[in-house]
Amino acid sequence: MIISTEKNPVVQARAKKLGLEAIHGVDAKESILREFCQQRDLPLGEVAYIGNDVNDLEAMALVGLKVCPLDAHDRIKEISDIIVGKVGGDGVIRAFADQVQAARS
Repeated sequence: MIISTEKNPVVQARAKKLGLEAIHGVDAKESILREFCQQRDLPLGEVAYIGNDVNDLEAMALVGLKVCPLDAHDRIKEISDIIVGKVGGDGVIRAFADQVQAARS
């Protein structure tokens, strides 16, 4: 799922292409995240969240695995469990998925 504070048609189009739900124009990402997980009976401790800016801090505090790109805000890097070796928009999700897959092998 993509949760974005921006209302951006590019984000919506990208989510559709990836087959993901996208909610944008959100002020409180943590509320959306809680609701999303509750509806799916998904424990927050089993969720990975990729964030890059201070508006992700509260949502990231709720999850079991905090992930960010190389160019994330310093406060986000400080709380992240994994810093993916890519900058935002340059394949962060693919690189993270590859790391997960490699760890499972």
